[in-house]
Amino acid sequence: MTLPDSDSHNMELLAMLRGRETVTAAHLVLLVRAVALPENIICSNGAGKWTYPQRGKSEHAAFVDQLLTEGAAKLDDVDGYWLGELIGISQSDATMMMLCEQYVPAVDDGSERAFDELLRGMPGSPAMLPFLSLYMGPQGRLDGARGWHAFGKMSFDNDRVALLETLLQRNEELSDERVLMAMKAFSFDNGRERALELLVDRASPLDAETARAAASTFSFDSGRGAAFATLAKRGGVVMEESQLARFVGLCSFDADRVKCVQLFAPKLQGEPRGKAANSLLSKLSFDSGRLKVVELMASRWVQLSKDERFALLQVFSFDSSRKQATRLLMR
Repeated sequence: MTLPDSDSHNMELLAMLRGRETVTAAHLVLLVRAVALPENIICSNGAGKWTYPQRGKSEHAAFVDQLLTEGAAKLDDVDGYWLGELIGISQSDATMMMLCEQYVPAVDDGSERAFDELLRGMPGSPAMLPFLSLYMGPQGRLDGARGWHAFGKMSFDNDRVALLETLLQRNEELSDERVLMAMKAFSFDNGRERALELLVDRASPLDAETARAAASTFSFDSGRGAAFATLAKRGGVVMEESQLARFVGLCSFDADRVKCVQLFAPKLQGEPRGKAANSLLSKLSFDSGRLKVVELMASRWVQLSKDERFALLQVFSFDSSRKQATRLLMR
């Protein structure tokens, strides 16, 4: 690679590197970070704040990789953390793979501690996902709990989705606890929507309580509505009225509550129970919504005893609504 003569600063950095027979990993990281790269990816945790450029986008990205390539041959003290730092600032997959092939086998003994040291050196790095998916995964170094441990270390939802896709390709049992752990890791509802689609395709059928807990991780009604649709159409969920009432209780507005009932009414199993039906109808705030739910549930609720149906009518606030409900239930 030919470097521009005008880039005297970078030439000085390269001369400093070439003038040493050996270099520590910390020194090499400092040299790389002295290159004028725009730092616009920011990630922080309890240990501090890390900044990274958009990977491979800067005019000096190739120079960073040259420093890493030439410096890798001079390293004399690489441990897991500093290797993580070096991988985290690499600007291309080729350079990242070179560092991995040369040093990961020496620092990663298969333990969680060793793996955590590598990840601790690159929090939020745009190189972290390629490191996991291109090197660690094919090498078998994400097998078992390690892959999920790495998933928990991802900083951004897009990366979480991408790694989740990789992890779900493995032929392993996906427990309810794992499903909920994955859902809780996401920061925003759009990431949760895609994650839930992936998880239900892999874990279906979900039991009703796990499905409800997954839906409860969403922050907004629009997200919960999308979750209900995914669970109803692809999740294989079946439930009773009491469980449907708990789903409805996640909604903030009657329109969303009615939609929830519409989606899950075909999934109801077992005989209807008056107390559970009353609990479900009581989740609605207004008679208009209650009437729509009665319309959706009438073919099932007419199986209730006359006294149980009469109790449902008492949930309505106005006589006009109660009369309409009576025509649906008292037949």
